[in-house]
Amino acid sequence: MPDATTPSGENGKSARPSLHISFCSFLISLGRAAMEHIGDPEKPGPPREPELAQQTIELIAILQEKTQGNLDDEESRLIESLLYELRTRMDQKAGLSEG
Repeated sequence: MPDATTPSGENGKSARPSLHISFCSFLISLGRAAMEHIGDPEKPGPPREPELAQQTIELIAILQEKTQGNLDDEESRLIESLLYELRTRMDQKAGLSEG
């Protein structure tokens, strides 16, 4: 019978591998979600889900603002480059849909 600490109960091994979640991996996950909502910038047409893309970009910007002064150099560079990339892709996608 499985116990509370091991979902599989087989030889004391967990059924799911333990994943290390860091602030950077959280940001990357949000960025990937936003990219999915934006869609392929090379294909004509509007963003796939512009409202969801914009909400996710704004959420990352809020995280940047609220964590200011508490991030290490790697985290700061990641959040800045992620916001730049997402905003640029949104602008590109909007430009493709207009003309």
